[in-house]
Amino acid sequence: YAIHVIHDYYEELKSGLVKEAALQSCLEKVGGAVIMAGLTTVAGFASLVFNDIVPLRDFGSFTALGVFFALLVYSYF
Repeated sequence: YAIHVIHDYYEELKSGLVKEAALQSCLEKVGGAVIMAGLTTVAGFASLVFNDIVPLRDFGSFTALGVFFALLVYSYF
């Protein structure tokens, strides 16, 4: 999801904003959408926890946790 933030950041820089203002502006514009997309990804992977196949269940749980922690790091900054 970072590609969306990076793209908008560079677009804001092209419009003449300084780095800090460009980052603030792009996070205000695409930040909510990135978080929502990440949460739906977490939900999708977490649904694999209910699978009877153990490797898929493990994959779903670890991937959901990984994406969730990546979102926490993203939302912290």
